Parts: sequence; structure tokens; C-alpha cells
Amino acid sequence: MGARYKGAAEHNARRPRRRLSFFHAGPAPKGAGPRSGALRDGLILAPGMKVGLFGGSFNPAHDGHAHVAETAMRRLDLDRVVWLVSPQNPLKDARHSAPLEDRMASARQHARGPSMIVSDFESRAGVAWTVDTLRDLRAQIGPQRPLAMLMGADSLLGLPSWHQWEHLLDLAHIVVAERPGSGLDGDLPAELAQRLK
Repeated sequence: MGARYKGAAEHNARRPRRRLSFFHAGPAPKGAGPRSGALRDGLILAPGMKVGLFGGSFNPAHDGHAHVAETAMRRLDLDRVVWLVSPQNPLKDARHSAPLEDRMASARQHARGPSMIVSDFESRAGVAWTVDTLRDLRAQIGPQRPLAMLMGADSLLGLPSWHQWEHLLDLAHIVVAERPGSGLDGDLPAELAQRLK
């Protein structure tokens, strides 16, 4: 009993209270290369800021990641996009991951401008699961501040395999970047479709 999702307008018309949004990022610019800008590590967020969290291994970061972050910032009118570089994705084989320092450097090369923050927050907080990251952030910033968790369509389709994934929808707005052929033209996994009703 899956639901079909074609875009934000259709989704919002059917489910105006859900914490799930979609945007079409389009293709990443060809040959954009590394981006320059004032970047900061850590995670200091002023009251009232609209924040997007963009977590991942970034093994390595690339122009597609930058395009999603920049498009989300523009389309959602975010004050900050925080690139949360995972110390180690529990769902991926550690033997294929570059050291955290290398992946942080890769993310820094592809994030642009003072509104992009590259952070090793999860490593500093000692958390491995996204749900724990969001709980820690919620404890720091409070329950009312808007918080968007940015992900690709492939991550959304795999969400039911994440640790305590059902709680993510209570901790943040899930914002999905669609790509052509992403799989969102079909049915969502039954567990996910049921939870999003």
C-alpha cells in the first residue's frame, strides 16, 4: 500500500502537516570544481536560524553534494547548511572509508560561503546513529527551532534500514533532493509509506 510522490506541490496538497519535503535539484554544474569560502568547524547556531543538516560520509565529497546543499539553502531560505561528516556510517564497510580528516577536507573543498559549515559534530559528540545526532542537537537548540535534514532520494528509500528511523520524523523536517531516475516515481517502501500517512 505505497504512496506515489511526484513533487512538493502534490505532497503538500495531500499531507500538509508531515515533516517531509521534496525539491528537484537538477543536474550538478559540470566542472564546478572546489568551492572557496569562509568555513567553520564545530556547530554554533544563533537563536532563530533556519538550519539544514546535510549528513554523510562524503567519501569523497563531490559537486553533486555541493549542488544539493546550495539548492536546499536557496529553495528553503536556510541561514546555514551544516555538512555533518560522519566518523563512520554504521551501514557501510569501514575498510572502504577514507580517514575522517580526509573526508572533512573533501567536504571543505566543496562547501561554499560563510553559510556553509563543515562539522565533525558526530565525532565530537561520540554518536554513530543519525537519531542520536538529532537528539543531541535538539537538546542543545530546543524543540521549537526549525531543523531540516537534507538527504538524497536513495537515502529516503533506504530509511527503514536506519537505526530508530521512525523517530527522525519527530526530530527534524526531512527534505529530499530528487534526481531523475531516483526511484521516487514508484512506490515507497511499505513501512515508510505507512509512517508518512
